[in-house]
Amino acid sequence: MAPIIYSAVMQEWYYPPSFFNNVSFKTLIINFLKDTKMKYTPTPIDVSKINLDKLKDKITDLPGLIEYAHSVGGFSIVPTKEGVIKCKAISAMKEQTQEKLDIILEQMRVLAKQANEIKDRVEVSQQIYQAAVGFQPDIGQIYYLYQRNNGERLLSLVGPAEWNKPCPFKKSLAKVKLLSDHTWKILERYPEKPD
Repeated sequence: MAPIIYSAVMQEWYYPPSFFNNVSFKTLIINFLKDTKMKYTPTPIDVSKINLDKLKDKITDLPGLIEYAHSVGGFSIVPTKEGVIKCKAISAMKEQTQEKLDIILEQMRVLAKQANEIKDRVEVSQQIYQAAVGFQPDIGQIYYLYQRNNGERLLSLVGPAEWNKPCPFKKSLAKVKLLSDHTWKILERYPEKPD
């Protein structure tokens, strides 16, 4: 058997090329360990300690169909400069788009609130125009909406606290103001009083 040789230039042990003729890899390893005075003791594999479910996730029946390297000797996939640039650009684009969408969403909330306020003004305006009014309302003035015992509504110049005696109406509904577009704005809603 050929002896193992130490190369001072390469600083490693090696066998001369003549040794590799008709020698199996296992024989080569065993002889290397003997020559370097290392003991070769094979370690038994305990199959009960191997997590087969975890290994199942790491293997495939058709390795040619997966998009990444499936073995150590496989082709390594490394991001290119173009890929890194595109990834950063896409991330920045997504961030900017999300910021714009958040601004639009906030604007939509404000518009929805304004639309609800207009809807409320129209409803109150319809109720007031159906109520009994014994005078000509002036724009910018404050009035009070009441409900009589028979359910009819009434617009008055006198507020609930301004009556000398208890309020003669069943309910005080709201304090309102006539706007220039002839809609009414609710300044204050009065709470329901228990009967």
